[in-house]
Amino acid sequence: MSSTPHTRAHADLDLAEIATRATHLYEYATTTVPDVQDDFDHLAGTDVPALIAELRRTRATLTTLADRWEQMADHGDVAIGTFNGPAAATLDAEVGERGRTYRKAAADIRDVLRTGRVPHDLMTDAELEQHGTAEESPR
Repeated sequence: MSSTPHTRAHADLDLAEIATRATHLYEYATTTVPDVQDDFDHLAGTDVPALIAELRRTRATLTTLADRWEQMADHGDVAIGTFNGPAAATLDAEVGERGRTYRKAAADIRDVLRTGRVPHDLMTDAELEQHGTAEESPR
Protein backbone atom coordinates (compact mmCIF):
# COMPACT_ATOMS: atom_id res chain seq x y z
CA MET A 1 0.00 0.00 0.00
CA SER A 2 1.46 3.35 -0.95
CA SER A 3 1.52 6.08 1.61
CA THR A 4 0.91 9.76 1.27
CA PRO A 5 2.28 12.47 3.51
CA HIS A 6 -1.08 12.41 5.33
CA THR A 7 -1.09 8.68 6.15
CA ARG A 8 2.55 7.92 6.83
CA ALA A 9 3.84 7.02 10.28
CA HIS A 10 5.36 9.78 12.39
CA ALA A 11 8.81 8.27 11.88
CA ASP A 12 8.55 9.12 8.20
CA LEU A 13 7.78 12.76 8.89
CA ASP A 14 10.96 14.73 9.08
CA LEU A 15 10.59 18.16 10.66
CA ALA A 16 12.67 19.79 7.92
CA GLU A 17 10.38 18.16 5.34
CA ILE A 18 7.34 19.60 7.10
CA ALA A 19 8.87 23.07 7.07
CA THR A 20 9.66 22.72 3.37
CA ARG A 21 6.11 21.63 2.57
CA ALA A 22 4.76 24.59 4.57
CA THR A 23 7.00 26.95 2.60
CA HIS A 24 5.83 25.51 -0.73
CA LEU A 25 2.20 25.77 0.35
CA TYR A 26 2.81 29.35 1.46
CA GLU A 27 4.38 30.24 -1.89
CA TYR A 28 1.54 28.61 -3.82
CA ALA A 29 -1.24 30.10 -1.73
CA THR A 30 0.10 33.63 -1.68
CA THR A 31 0.41 33.71 -5.47
CA THR A 32 -2.95 32.09 -6.21
CA VAL A 33 -5.08 33.56 -3.40
CA PRO A 34 -3.55 36.93 -2.55
CA ASP A 35 -6.32 37.98 -0.12
CA VAL A 36 -5.21 35.34 2.41
CA GLN A 37 -1.55 36.36 2.39
CA ASP A 38 -1.65 37.71 5.96
CA ASP A 39 -2.98 34.41 7.26
CA PHE A 40 -0.37 32.44 5.35
CA ASP A 41 2.36 34.85 6.48
CA HIS A 42 1.42 34.06 10.07
CA LEU A 43 1.11 30.32 9.43
CA ALA A 44 4.41 29.95 7.57
CA GLY A 45 6.34 32.62 9.45
CA THR A 46 5.16 31.99 13.01
CA ASP A 47 2.96 28.95 13.57
CA VAL A 48 4.88 26.24 11.70
CA PRO A 49 8.32 27.30 13.01
CA ALA A 50 6.94 27.49 16.56
CA LEU A 51 5.40 24.01 16.33
CA ILE A 52 8.60 22.56 14.90
CA ALA A 53 10.66 24.18 17.66
CA GLU A 54 8.29 22.80 20.30
CA LEU A 55 8.50 19.30 18.82
CA ARG A 56 12.29 19.48 18.84
CA ARG A 57 12.29 20.63 22.49
CA THR A 58 9.90 17.82 23.42
CA ARG A 59 12.03 15.22 21.65
CA ALA A 60 15.16 16.52 23.36
CA THR A 61 13.43 16.49 26.76
CA LEU A 62 12.21 12.92 26.29
CA THR A 63 15.67 11.79 25.18
CA THR A 64 17.19 13.39 28.29
CA LEU A 65 14.56 11.70 30.45
CA ALA A 66 15.37 8.30 28.90
CA ASP A 67 19.09 8.92 29.52
CA ARG A 68 18.41 9.74 33.18
CA TRP A 69 16.33 6.60 33.68
CA GLU A 70 19.15 4.50 32.25
CA GLN A 71 21.60 6.24 34.60
CA MET A 72 19.34 5.51 37.56
CA ALA A 73 19.22 1.85 36.55
CA ASP A 74 23.01 1.76 36.23
CA HIS A 75 23.45 3.27 39.71
CA GLY A 76 21.11 0.66 41.14
CA ASP A 77 23.04 -2.14 39.43
CA VAL A 78 26.17 -1.02 41.27
CA ALA A 79 24.38 -1.45 44.61
CA ILE A 80 23.25 -5.02 43.91
CA GLY A 81 25.32 -7.43 45.96
CA THR A 82 26.44 -4.81 48.45
CA PHE A 83 23.52 -5.17 50.85
CA ASN A 84 24.14 -7.09 54.06
CA GLY A 85 21.87 -8.88 56.46
CA PRO A 86 18.76 -10.98 56.18
CA ALA A 87 17.01 -8.58 53.79
CA ALA A 88 19.92 -8.45 51.31
CA ALA A 89 18.37 -10.85 48.78
CA THR A 90 15.06 -8.98 48.89
CA LEU A 91 16.79 -5.62 48.42
CA ASP A 92 18.88 -6.98 45.54
CA ALA A 93 15.72 -8.27 43.85
CA GLU A 94 13.87 -4.98 44.35
CA VAL A 95 16.77 -2.90 43.04
CA GLY A 96 17.12 -5.24 40.07
CA GLU A 97 13.41 -5.01 39.26
CA ARG A 98 13.51 -1.23 39.57
CA GLY A 99 16.44 -1.13 37.13
CA ARG A 100 14.57 -3.30 34.62
CA THR A 101 11.57 -0.98 34.92
CA TYR A 102 13.71 2.14 34.34
CA ARG A 103 15.40 0.53 31.34
CA LYS A 104 12.06 -0.55 29.84
CA ALA A 105 10.67 2.97 30.28
CA ALA A 106 13.77 4.43 28.60
CA ALA A 107 13.51 1.92 25.75
CA ASP A 108 9.80 2.70 25.33
CA ILE A 109 10.52 6.43 25.04
CA ARG A 110 13.28 5.84 22.51
CA ASP A 111 10.97 3.53 20.54
CA VAL A 112 8.21 6.15 20.46
CA LEU A 113 10.69 8.81 19.33
CA ARG A 114 12.07 6.50 16.64
CA THR A 115 8.79 5.11 15.29
CA GLY A 116 6.18 7.67 16.29
CA ARG A 117 4.03 4.86 17.68
CA VAL A 118 3.20 4.01 21.28
CA PRO A 119 4.18 0.41 22.15
CA HIS A 120 1.17 -1.89 22.46
CA ASP A 121 1.65 -2.62 26.16
CA LEU A 122 1.83 1.09 26.98
CA MET A 123 -1.25 1.84 24.91
CA THR A 124 -3.12 -0.97 26.61
CA ASP A 125 -2.13 0.38 30.03
CA ALA A 126 -3.18 3.91 29.05
CA GLU A 127 -6.49 2.69 27.66
CA LEU A 128 -7.21 0.65 30.76
CA GLU A 129 -6.38 3.62 32.97
CA GLN A 130 -8.67 5.87 30.95
CA HIS A 131 -11.56 3.49 30.27
CA GLY A 132 -11.18 0.74 32.87
CA THR A 133 -11.74 -2.94 32.22
CA ALA A 134 -14.90 -4.39 30.67
CA GLU A 135 -16.02 -5.42 34.15
CA GLU A 136 -15.60 -1.87 35.47
CA SER A 137 -17.31 -0.05 32.60
CA PRO A 138 -20.93 1.04 33.06
CA ARG A 139 -23.45 -0.83 30.95
